[in-house]
Amino acid sequence: MGLAGWKTGGPSPFLTERARARAPRILSYAAAPGAAMLVSPAGDVALFSGAALELDLARVARAASALGATRELASFHVGDACAHVATVCHGWTLCVVSTAGVHPSFVIERLRRASAVFAMALLDGSAGGSGSHGDTGGGGAPAEALAFPPRSPSRARSRSIARREHS
Repeated sequence: MGLAGWKTGGPSPFLTERARARAPRILSYAAAPGAAMLVSPAGDVALFSGAALELDLARVARAASALGATRELASFHVGDACAHVATVCHGWTLCVVSTAGVHPSFVIERLRRASAVFAMALLDGSAGGSGSHGDTGGGGAPAEALAFPPRSPSRARSRSIARREHS
């Protein structure tokens, strides 16, 4: 889903092209257990990914926005599914609707990671002249590199060797 996936009819909330390009991939990552939506501060669905056709997405988005404004993480039932909400930043919230019977801890961990990356994407390039969020450099913050660092095979191997030596 590219920029055509924006539902608000307004401009994308992401300030750089790189952040706009990454948004659908981040949302797809969060949507693995069912569906995910990025909810605007007004309570509208800005971006959606996944399969939850039987749900009233507008109602879920309003509930997610209200809960996300009061807590960092929240959960609620939506019919037979469970919705989990995380605050992103500037009033934006990320909501994951779990329809696949996946354990909540797995869903919440994906939600936390995705919301952290969305926060970086929303702030990517925002320093400009305002200085409100600090300078991230010429191209903005490499959000995926910071949130999901690749595991080093040699580091994992050295941990395995160290465990065997202590046994």
